[in-house]
Amino acid sequence: MNDKRLRNIVFFVFATLVLGTVFSLLPQSFVTGHKHKYQDSAQDPSYWRSDSLTPKLEPQQQLQQPADYVSGALDPAGHAKTAQQNQQLQAFNDAVTLMQYGHPEAALVKWHEFIGRYPNVVEAQVNLGYTFIALEQWDFARSALEHALDLNSNQANAYYGLALVAEAGNELRLAKEYMQTFLHLEHDKAFDNKARAALWLWEEKLKPDYVSQNTVTEKDVTEKDEAKH
Repeated sequence: MNDKRLRNIVFFVFATLVLGTVFSLLPQSFVTGHKHKYQDSAQDPSYWRSDSLTPKLEPQQQLQQPADYVSGALDPAGHAKTAQQNQQLQAFNDAVTLMQYGHPEAALVKWHEFIGRYPNVVEAQVNLGYTFIALEQWDFARSALEHALDLNSNQANAYYGLALVAEAGNELRLAKEYMQTFLHLEHDKAFDNKARAALWLWEEKLKPDYVSQNTVTEKDVTEKDEAKH
């Protein structure tokens, strides 16, 4: 009986030594992940992709590279910061998606929630303004876009939105000024043709000949009414 117990103990010790030796030979990447392989295969999450509606982060909130995600997984504080930024931009893109699919009422709710949590993201204020434009709530749109300019006076797309608001109110001279400012500031040429076409139209409408030909006076209305009778 004692011999059997002794043999079992010897076998257990031998098996432990063998398994320990095997595990010591395994690549460390099997446990923690190989840093270079993560970097080679990692892709930026969709909410980091460049998009005209993606918020421009403050200098202290620079976009993280794939390598940063690896180190973040090993650093609890860094991981928490990255998770918070991811959550912020995902919430932003959720609201953008609702706008793009033509649901301004639902987008409005999302923008108010987002701005309540992150009041200093300029692009959120701009998109809030554009959401009000889609809803034809011009005064609210103007207020949101002007607030965006309070946060960043060089926010080009805020001027574009204000030009649309001014046009809706038939304030063509003001619309022209806003659109000219937009063209002066905007480096992305995607909206240049639209902006220049709008400027040309407004300039035509502001010409004296156009105004005289298209202005209906009270006298004109009276004469037309008399002609009908």
